[in-house]
Amino acid sequence: AALTKAVINLTCNAAEAMSQGGTIRIATENRRLDTTLKRYEQINPGQYAVLTVEDQGGGIEPEDLARIFEPF
Repeated sequence: AALTKAVINLTCNAAEAMSQGGTIRIATENRRLDTTLKRYEQINPGQYAVLTVEDQGGGIEPEDLARIFEPF
């Protein structure tokens, strides 16, 4: 249920970002991570499913980028 809501929110945000229209691309892929990544959280080596949502909107404003994972 949480993944469904996340995909719906990402898709809605992408559509709102393209006031002149455009394409939204949703893709998944399997990816193996051989080394630990330290991003917002530590991601350990292993097999992962990667979800990508892309649009043709203008992007996130730099001042908002640091806050994208904060709850509403």
